[in-house]
Amino acid sequence: MPRIALLPEELTNQIAAGEVVERPASVVKELVENSLDAGAQRIDVDIEDGGLKLVRIADDGYGMSPEDAELSLLRHATSKLRSADDLFRLTTMGFRGEALASVASVSRLQLSTRSKDAVAAYRIALEAGQKQSPSREVGGPVGTQIEIRDLFYNVPARLKFMKSEATETGHIAETLVRLALAYPGVHFRLRSLDKDRVLLDLPPHKSPLERSKAALASRGKSQGAQVLYLAQGSAAGVSVEAHIGAPDDATTTARNVFLLVNRRFVRDRSLLQAITTGYGELLEKGRYPMCVLHLQLDLQLVDVNVHPQKLEVRIANADAVFGAVQRAIRELCVESPWLLGKNKPTLNERTYVLGSGLSDGAREPRPSYGGTPTSREAIRTPPAAMMATAHAKKPQESPDAQMAIHALPLLREPPRPSGLGEHRNRLQQALKLYAPIAESSLPQPESEPTPSNPPAQTVEVHSEGRLQLQQLPYLGQLFATYLLCEYQDELLIIDQHAAHERVLFERLRRAHGQTLASQRLLFPVHLELDEKRASLVSEYDAALQQLGFEVRPFSGKTFALTSAPDLGQYGRGAQVHSEPERLLRLVLDELEEHGRSDVLQKRDELLLATMACHAATRAGDVLDESRARALLVALDDVSLSPYCPHGRPVLWRLDRSEVERRFHRT
Repeated sequence: MPRIALLPEELTNQIAAGEVVERPASVVKELVENSLDAGAQRIDVDIEDGGLKLVRIADDGYGMSPEDAELSLLRHATSKLRSADDLFRLTTMGFRGEALASVASVSRLQLSTRSKDAVAAYRIALEAGQKQSPSREVGGPVGTQIEIRDLFYNVPARLKFMKSEATETGHIAETLVRLALAYPGVHFRLRSLDKDRVLLDLPPHKSPLERSKAALASRGKSQGAQVLYLAQGSAAGVSVEAHIGAPDDATTTARNVFLLVNRRFVRDRSLLQAITTGYGELLEKGRYPMCVLHLQLDLQLVDVNVHPQKLEVRIANADAVFGAVQRAIRELCVESPWLLGKNKPTLNERTYVLGSGLSDGAREPRPSYGGTPTSREAIRTPPAAMMATAHAKKPQESPDAQMAIHALPLLREPPRPSGLGEHRNRLQQALKLYAPIAESSLPQPESEPTPSNPPAQTVEVHSEGRLQLQQLPYLGQLFATYLLCEYQDELLIIDQHAAHERVLFERLRRAHGQTLASQRLLFPVHLELDEKRASLVSEYDAALQQLGFEVRPFSGKTFALTSAPDLGQYGRGAQVHSEPERLLRLVLDELEEHGRSDVLQKRDELLLATMACHAATRAGDVLDESRARALLVALDDVSLSPYCPHGRPVLWRLDRSEVERRFHRT
């Protein structure tokens, strides 16, 4: 008697269901994908008991003829494939033809469908994959409706692995959000019948960005439609469209990252890394941004038949895709559009003039050292008029008057008239603490300026739309850690350590580029590496030398580390390389995991970030007004300044309305 036997069809269907149908959300995914493939413009999903008692999916797609409806319930029956070559030209979500048969084998299924040219719908009822009554014609609209009742009723071992109703409902909602992001023109609606509540309702949207904002409205820190920013790019046949959130919306999990490859939601560590490296140091380690990534690739370069639930794909030109995604996000992060908030200036409003004169005299005068006293109300002046005025006055201005234009308004106690030169000298000394050696500071005064008609103070905005922090009214230091500035109806709170760390990091990066100085060790460090890491040392020898490491073969799998990055020249950062072997192993770990040259760049930047962190002004250091202002000047000169290299925010904005709400003034 043979020991090998063919399994019955009922058992094979249940085995297939174990791969395809993990939980009620899996059922929703497979059936909604079929609706999308049928051209549906509206899809309604009704559930009970988290989908275990009932899942009903109704669409307005093409529908099926009675013959096709009967065939659709058989395993490996599909309208989407005819040959093996079609697997690499797929334009549909489903293709294997086993979802309906697998679902039917572990539930009580009822299918009703009607095509456009049919006068009546056709209904089929199955229980555990077997017909319990003859199929028949019934009334119904064009499209398809499928009811799945009592999921896993005949597989009790699977039922005990199901979670609570709330958890299963959450998985279903997440599944629909993923599909809705891929199809912004389709109306999706999810309703809980036992709760008599609509859980999700996404009408058609005109663009993917609008759909992303609506679908993720409840996931950010702000109420209402989520604030997302559009990043686009293309290269080597790769089209990238990303809707990304501000770094402040980052979370410790990747649940707010949606990767859509040719409209198919996938999980891919390489694409996830491309997104996080695109943000660079704006993100703290272990945090993930809010991002909806749309990738359009040549169909023949994507293999979708590598996962039972089609949640993974294999991309032929993965390196080109990685680079295109990283560049698109990096370019938007450089602009940092989230910094402008609701006060974002337009292209025609780049300069603001702080008016002079106080109407009621109730406020304390604020000396401006060459400017007029300022009020809190900002009076906007058109840039054209501002430039015309500046050019008209320029020939008559004395050196003292020119210096007054660049003077920084001090908001503390008014200085003595004879102490202005002394104050400027102190400001010069403070600026030297933060300015690079090659950069010049404010002009050194020879005498106190006494302009007859001093120009008004201005708060300028960079061409990228960023504020000039050095020209904002400075209020003082809080808790010996935070610098306070005022801008329009907002209070800006600046972390002095994060700000100085940001400045030092940018200057280190500019000074050293991608190469670090190397220092020969007094005694070589011997380390034993496995085959994988040994091959990495050989393959990336030149890149490791660029980082400051010199690794030589010693004996067998043993290597000698003879040189390490010379970080001592960065002052307090010297302690970073106290364990050169550990530092080298960390670099090799990342190479082993990612195997990309940009990882070396990221590691280089992490080293520089660590050095900057060790050398920067600490929280608790008391800064006088001159040093505080000099730090603001230095902060204006660096890119991506609102975040430190480790991704911690440099500044936080407190709105006037929030303060007034706390004091019950609204």
